[in-house]
Amino acid sequence: MVNEKLIQEKKELEYQISSILKEKENLNNKLNETKKQLEILKEKIEQKELELKNFKPDEELKKEIEELKNQIKILSHNKELLEKNLKDKDAIIAEKEREKLKLYEELSEKIEMVNHQMFEYTITIIKSLLTEVEETLTKFENCFSAIKDKESMLVIHDHFQKIKDIIINKLNKVEESIIEKFPD
Repeated sequence: MVNEKLIQEKKELEYQISSILKEKENLNNKLNETKKQLEILKEKIEQKELELKNFKPDEELKKEIEELKNQIKILSHNKELLEKNLKDKDAIIAEKEREKLKLYEELSEKIEMVNHQMFEYTITIIKSLLTEVEETLTKFENCFSAIKDKESMLVIHDHFQKIKDIIINKLNKVEESIIEKFPD
């Protein structure tokens, strides 16, 4: 009764959020690794610069330092990209969470509407049943009072008892079902 499309959309949103969270975790891991690499490179540069100060300038050493500085620039750029990507993922997650919340509200409204409709339908059935039972019993009384033969009356009484037992059993089962759903 509840719109299956809404339920499917809810599942899809939850899956998308889960996937984005995994991507975000991977990006965080890459960012942490990049930060470690940056620190290592910075330490290497400091070491090389210290070697330059303590020893005669060596062209190969200067090249190594320049190469390390270039690597730092690349890693710094990668770090910035990763941080931007993480912010983007956070924004996407927030948007998906808002969509999911909206979908939950829509589902709740639909469920409430269906519950109300089922309540109204049940009340209508009960009223209709009551009217039919009253009319049928009135007809039965009219027919029953017209019978004068004792043997026929006993047969009718027998049938009446069977019907009465069936109706009482059915009503008891319905009542048990109601009690099971709402015990308190």
